[in-house]
Amino acid sequence: MKTVETINILCLKENFVHFHETFSQEIKNSNSWKPLRKALPFIQKYREYITIGRKRLYDALFSNEEFMDDLYDIVWLWMGQGRRRLKDRTIFKKIVRDTEDSLEEIKNITMEDFLEMEEETKGKTERKIVNIFETLDVTEAGCKIVSGSKTLHFLIPDLIPPIDRAFTGNFLSISDYQFSSPKDDQTKIFLYIFHKYLEILEECYSSIVCIYKNKQEYDYSVPKIIDNTIWGYCEEERRAKKGCLKTKEIERKSSGRYDYERFWHRVREEAGDKLYTEVWEITESESPHYFGRSIKNTMMGKCVLEEGDKPEYITPTIPRHIGKKGFSCRVGRSKGKKYVMFWDPSISGDGSVNKLGSEKR
Repeated sequence: MKTVETINILCLKENFVHFHETFSQEIKNSNSWKPLRKALPFIQKYREYITIGRKRLYDALFSNEEFMDDLYDIVWLWMGQGRRRLKDRTIFKKIVRDTEDSLEEIKNITMEDFLEMEEETKGKTERKIVNIFETLDVTEAGCKIVSGSKTLHFLIPDLIPPIDRAFTGNFLSISDYQFSSPKDDQTKIFLYIFHKYLEILEECYSSIVCIYKNKQEYDYSVPKIIDNTIWGYCEEERRAKKGCLKTKEIERKSSGRYDYERFWHRVREEAGDKLYTEVWEITESESPHYFGRSIKNTMMGKCVLEEGDKPEYITPTIPRHIGKKGFSCRVGRSKGKKYVMFWDPSISGDGSVNKLGSEKR
């Protein structure tokens, strides 16, 4: 069966370029732009040091007080509310410098390189990454994942993505409780997120390479391109949840209503006992058979009950109605066409999405 995070990743893979375009169009009007813009000169400075080809890259970087001050300032800015718990500048610098030898061992490894490694080499490299991550205890807060990953991202930006709760956590359905779990569990979550990025890279490689070749300044590494695209995905979900004014106007102008009595009758008839044990999808082309009219102009959004969404607060009509009936639901777009996906919230694990429609009739 499909978990929520698996469904999110599936949607991202099918529409990677689209969600990256959303990021490109929206980022400069968001609160995320200032921290990102401030980081760009720092990344450029890091690239210049690599170009020089020093034998001990991090010895050169860490000996430069301006670089270390800039690193602290960037991480502080990227921490959002968590910046209040970031350790003192002097202590922060010492902790970072303690990772010098370990960083030197993986300085030339990119996310693409990691993907192509033999399993034994992957395991050794992963243990080195974990060692650095656990050493970078740069916050007084219980959550080390955000501060550790962001610090690590600016030290090896081609290998490690920056992680946050609002976008990465939401996209992968990682709760605040999990972000603040015991140290060993946080390391497992960090690695879980890292491997999900690798999965996306493998599946969307051609799109990522194309974006990287034509990159904007904010697409400065492969992990950041994936991170930016996740931002675009979450931004679309946020707008859909709040209610996009333009889409609501279309909804108001649409004639007629969706026939939910017809929907449930036909769904139960075709899905049978599997209605409560599998994930179901209705495509735009098949939607008139189930709803009495096309979902082409319906509002995208979700009502994921296992994430705590409350149907009465959901704006998009189809997710709200299906949510009230005790099912989680997502209305999305794939290859330019809308779809409705719904499942019983008790479902967990992996599996294929079952499509209702002409193939079943």
